[in-house]
Amino acid sequence: NAIGKTLIMGFAQTAKKKEVKEYFLRGKRIAQKHIDLFSDILKKEDLPAPMTWDTALTDSTIPVFSDKLMMFHVSAMIAAGIGNYGASMSG
Repeated sequence: NAIGKTLIMGFAQTAKKKEVKEYFLRGKRIAQKHIDLFSDILKKEDLPAPMTWDTALTDSTIPVFSDKLMMFHVSAMIAAGIGNYGASMSG
């Protein structure tokens, strides 16, 4: 979730369409909720929570990828995350 959040933040900076940018920003908020939830659980068990990757972002707004490619990548990332949640619940 931490890496995904940072990737989505970068995509949001460069998205051309308003709807795409809003979708990414919503995804960022959801990812942050998941990070907070899991970090709290780890901290309660005296385990270290992973650090964020937000410092890796630049302030560039020049699009490198198309909105369509960024949406595809984020959709695939979300699908993989849901699969990981499902696999972790089954174990």
